[in-house]
Amino acid sequence: MARALKVATYQLDGEDESLRSALLSIDGLRIAGQWDASVELDGVIRQSRIDVLTVVLSGPSSPKLLERLGSVAREHPELTVIGVGLPNDPELLKLAMRARLSELIDSPVDPERLLQALAGAAEKLASRPSGRLIAVRGTGGGSGATTIAANLAVELAKRKERRVAVVDLDLKFGHVATMLDVSPTHTLAELAQQSEEYDERLLNNALAKHESGVSVLARPRDPENANVSLVKLSAILNALLENFDWVVVDEPGRSDMTARVVQDLADALLLVTQLAVPSVRNASQIIAALTGGFNMDRMRVLVNRVPKKGGVFTAEKVADTLKRPIFCEIPDDWETVSHAVNLGVPVVLDAPDSKVAAAFTRLAGLLEGEASRTRAAAAGADQPPSGKSIMGWLRDRLGRG
Repeated sequence: MARALKVATYQLDGEDESLRSALLSIDGLRIAGQWDASVELDGVIRQSRIDVLTVVLSGPSSPKLLERLGSVAREHPELTVIGVGLPNDPELLKLAMRARLSELIDSPVDPERLLQALAGAAEKLASRPSGRLIAVRGTGGGSGATTIAANLAVELAKRKERRVAVVDLDLKFGHVATMLDVSPTHTLAELAQQSEEYDERLLNNALAKHESGVSVLARPRDPENANVSLVKLSAILNALLENFDWVVVDEPGRSDMTARVVQDLADALLLVTQLAVPSVRNASQIIAALTGGFNMDRMRVLVNRVPKKGGVFTAEKVADTLKRPIFCEIPDDWETVSHAVNLGVPVVLDAPDSKVAAAFTRLAGLLEGEASRTRAAAAGADQPPSGKSIMGWLRDRLGRG
């Protein structure tokens, strides 16, 4: 699939909100990490396999940062390093030249200037494939997000022999492995303890295999020791994207930094709600919280358990309330779904002729359609054509037509 540009930010003196806002505004770009002094920079660059490192240079730590960036440029010559907000100081400018920064841009960050700075990195992407990350988030307990994540993964795996992984990020009480009836030897916790690069061999050792071909990265076994560092999580998800066509993530139901890491990498966030006032109210609050800190063009609203007969709430009313279109509806079929869940068999395999299975097929088709359109757009934009400006080409390459 078309390769997304993976960008990480690094700052020692606090976050530059204008930089994050500019990055979020660009389609076809993933924020692959937000790092500070707590990380070992060379190690996380190697594990995350980023294309671009943006470094905030406006604070008192700038001289130390610039010295470190010199060694980064030597160790990772393929990496594009962009300095942000460097003061107009002759000594700092000399250090910046020695550090071999690819670009320097001012703060507050102008998205158009950032696009120009990303041009060099974008040119390298044509031959480097990457998968698509679909995050599934419920609006509360019992919303059906895990059922949707598991069935979507299996349905995607049935199409054109796609390689699909599903990740359980409900670190304490997730049950993706139970729903698929797999017994993992290793979990996310063991994988996160590895210090070496997350290559295909290491990933395959940690993933449990479902009979459908879906690979499962299960939650940690011990709920009391279920913490996974954000840096490690980002590196693992990035590695999965380089080795799988689709990565489906069953997100935690809370707004925290773990959710933010997933959403920064997501090509689509499926927000699962139901035709009930508490669920829709929660969906509205989640959307309000994400606005400004997430690219809302990637939001997809799903309505789960839609009854055969209309009630007080309809999907149309939900769309009006949330001011978002409904991407897909999953019908209410408690008997069929509960039977499949209790067997540990996805409903798309247990009852493939049911209406609810047909809805999962439709959902997978919609996501495949979006992916196909992205691939088609990227295929025509691998090289800047004669007479076309690099800015126009870059907009096409990153999805901003």
